Amino acid sequence: MNLKTLRLMKTNIYYRLGIIAMCVMTIYEIVFSAILMETLDDPEIFGDNRWLQLYYPISVLTIASIAGLVLYIRKKVLGWFLCCGYSAFMFVGTFIGYYAFQQIGVYLGESTSDLLAPAIIQGTLYAATVWLFFTRQVRFSFFGSEQAKLLDVIPVVIGVALAIGILFFMPILVKFVKTHYVVILFCTMLFALRWAIDQSTK
Repeated sequence: MNLKTLRLMKTNIYYRLGIIAMCVMTIYEIVFSAILMETLDDPEIFGDNRWLQLYYPISVLTIASIAGLVLYIRKKVLGWFLCCGYSAFMFVGTFIGYYAFQQIGVYLGESTSDLLAPAIIQGTLYAATVWLFFTRQVRFSFFGSEQAKLLDVIPVVIGVALAIGILFFMPILVKFVKTHYVVILFCTMLFALRWAIDQSTK
């Protein structure tokens, strides 16, 4: 077995690990979202805006993870960016979510100290997933060569994570910023991301 064959096998293993990681994250997102909706679907917490403040953000994350998984399996470059951006957003979102639960716990007069350890573990797993997608082997599966350096793709991944974040926090953003400004910002980011993706795949 020559070196080229071994390298191809290693690339395929890393690529399949990425599929497994996205499948686990997608299933976890769906199950966790169902539990979260059942737990927090309380008019006293969200009032009449439950759909916008609870169902909509959960739908954004679910759609992003499923779209990323499907495109990743089809070996589309956009799928790789979506998976990386989604994982990065979930890494940061884990600790934002812990803070939000902590505030809800304060509001309801309940302790949330037992959630710190799971948040750290979950954040570590998301960080490991981001590392997996950034490995040279996984990048090789999508770019066809190793020319896509980290310095070229990291800004795009950050942009994708920000785009997911803008969609996720859209109901909150429109409270403080006029809706058309948010839409213009999001559309501008999409065009910029499209350009950056084209540049990074040349």
